[in-house]
Amino acid sequence: RRLPAGRVRRVAEPFERTDGSGRPAADEPRPPSSTAALAPGSARDPALPPGARVAGYTIDSVLARGEFAIVYRATDRLLRRHVALKEYFPQTFHERADDGRIVPRTPDDEVVTAAGRQAFIDEARLLAHLQIPGLLSVIGLVDANDTLYRVMPYAPGRTLADWRHAYSDAIEETALRRLLLDLLEPLEQLHAANLVHGYLLPEQVMVAEGRRALLLGFGTVRRALHGALDPTYAPIEQLPTGSHLPRGAWSDLYSLAALARFAAGLQPAEPGA
Repeated sequence: RRLPAGRVRRVAEPFERTDGSGRPAADEPRPPSSTAALAPGSARDPALPPGARVAGYTIDSVLARGEFAIVYRATDRLLRRHVALKEYFPQTFHERADDGRIVPRTPDDEVVTAAGRQAFIDEARLLAHLQIPGLLSVIGLVDANDTLYRVMPYAPGRTLADWRHAYSDAIEETALRRLLLDLLEPLEQLHAANLVHGYLLPEQVMVAEGRRALLLGFGTVRRALHGALDPTYAPIEQLPTGSHLPRGAWSDLYSLAALARFAAGLQPAEPGA
């Protein structure tokens, strides 16, 4: 099917602060795949089941799952509204106990993932204070089940990756322009604050009918736990071979161009080119 002009609206989740010279001053969940269509709460699925309670929220369903987190749609029982809950859950190092807690697989794993936990907090605080239109914000942070939950506005839609998979034909030029403008607006404000998003991926952009695209978080947990960035979308200065190179707004623009190629159904550029 061909996507009508104007139908694309974006999706939205590592950040780096720069000192203005481009040098640093000082991951993320993917939708459930068809091969992982397990019932939440089952013996094989570590996700919390529908009806589980986390502080003042009740789990409704799983929205996305990734290497370091699971995202749920949940209901705020007091305000009677839907929210998105992002659970810090590095599954390589932790597992779900029968009582719902997140526990380390070995004593050493708890030490390894402490940096990821702090990165999860730091990113939540940054997103809560930025309040940039087009960048999914954080409205709360919950400590429960021996882990942390980021509370975010619930924004129905699909990731750009899922949209591309559903539509095989090329995106209309008008829709592609709108998508890029939607993403450039929050990026411009981040760059004005000497921040680099640094994690522009098809899975980090949310699109929906009748709503602007949304950028998701910065992938700070992935960086803290030394997860690899996708060289298809990361410029050379964000890859190990180019870590000595300065990073800045140009880094995000490279990734945005790679996203545009993806949305248009074109082959990706040579990694790091």
